[in-house]
Amino acid sequence: MRLWLVWTEQGAYEQWSRDLRGIFAQRDLAERFAEMLRAQPVDSVEIVGEDVLYKLPSPGRLYKWSAHIKPDGEESSGSGHHVGRYFDCWLHEYPVVKGEISRWSGASRPDLYVEVIGTNAVLVEAEYRRLVLEAQKQLVGQADAG
Repeated sequence: MRLWLVWTEQGAYEQWSRDLRGIFAQRDLAERFAEMLRAQPVDSVEIVGEDVLYKLPSPGRLYKWSAHIKPDGEESSGSGHHVGRYFDCWLHEYPVVKGEISRWSGASRPDLYVEVIGTNAVLVEAEYRRLVLEAQKQLVGQADAG
């Protein structure tokens, strides 16, 4: 069973708050409530779907592999580089593996950033290696087109 949580955020710095405003069994009810909240002075309203747990969650580890990929395809071991255990978590909170390739923030060059997180160390590493190859192909394609 899936529940729909409606969260609001408002304020900045010490005044910032994120508040759970409602839990609904149907998404359309959550959306209607979110619309009502958007008429109030809040900075943002978010609807998040969560699965109901039928057993106690298991503790585990979250793994993160990330790197800055330079235009020549080299993996930078400087800023943004992380390999291995990230922090302890409850295993139901995170996907087994979630990865993405994005622009390296602030770069005027076509640098990319690869990040993979998950609760299975072997799968995280494998997906990271796959995405690094994909990022390198994208960068070579940009260099060829330029």
